Amino acid sequence: MNLTGCVNRRELSPIEIEEYRETARRINPIFRDFSMRMYGEIEMRKLHKELCFNMTKTPEEIQKANMTLFVVPDNIKAAMQDFADLYQILLEGHIAMAADLSRTFHLSRKNEMYEYDDYLQEACLAMRDAAFCYNGSTVFSTYAYKPIQRRLIDLANQSRVPADIREEKQKVYELLNQGKNFEEAISDLNISDERATRLREYRTFMSRKTVSEPSALELDSISLSSFDKDPFETSELWEVYQTTILSKIERIAIQAYLNDETMSDVALDNDLTRQGMVHALNRALAKVRVQYDLQCAENITEAKERQAA
Repeated sequence: MNLTGCVNRRELSPIEIEEYRETARRINPIFRDFSMRMYGEIEMRKLHKELCFNMTKTPEEIQKANMTLFVVPDNIKAAMQDFADLYQILLEGHIAMAADLSRTFHLSRKNEMYEYDDYLQEACLAMRDAAFCYNGSTVFSTYAYKPIQRRLIDLANQSRVPADIREEKQKVYELLNQGKNFEEAISDLNISDERATRLREYRTFMSRKTVSEPSALELDSISLSSFDKDPFETSELWEVYQTTILSKIERIAIQAYLNDETMSDVALDNDLTRQGMVHALNRALAKVRVQYDLQCAENITEAKERQAA
């Protein structure tokens, strides 16, 4: 299922349009002022990323990612919640525009290496970035159209891999989707250093190529979203997750999902494809489910023994 299936796609009423414009007019100056105090200039995309990190990550994770560590003021936390609500409304009202643009780019480049869902995900990310910079001076569709279009043009330009290495590129994809990292895939091809170097020139692009994001990831009746429900730190499911033996990449996949990171970004950081990250996440979920079922069975047995005693 692509991203349009995960969003309540609808036409916004005139009242809703005026409300979202008013929200943007109110919170945009707050973010701009905070950006000036933090960086001495307006750096909205940088600010958004660092706010997300500082509100969800540990100090060690923030420093490891070379982000600025700071205390998020209460008024900025409130503005971030307002932004989350604003973006949800904007996404619902403009996902059709993003889908139409993505379809146009995909159909005009049928022989390229990105699929429709790749364009759509990039369009949604561009829409999020535009929403954070949006000041409500005009309707959002007018404001966001060009930024989304530019991002899709950039994505399309990245996909032009020379014909003479396309066959090897496809083999790299297959190995990446099996869980190998980029250098392992290159090694398995047993090709010349010259051709390996040429493939490395497209490493960033190739690590991004995947199938679409999963719309929902569940362990039967246990949804992964239950991990981020307060107080998950003390829940049985969270305790089971903490004690389940997982590989490094499986634990990274779950943490990425819990922190609302996109699988494509995390895959890129770990030399995997988004599909490879999704496979790692599914493997981790299966392991957690097995351990959870075992724990439940043990609890039932212990309860019966106590009752019998």
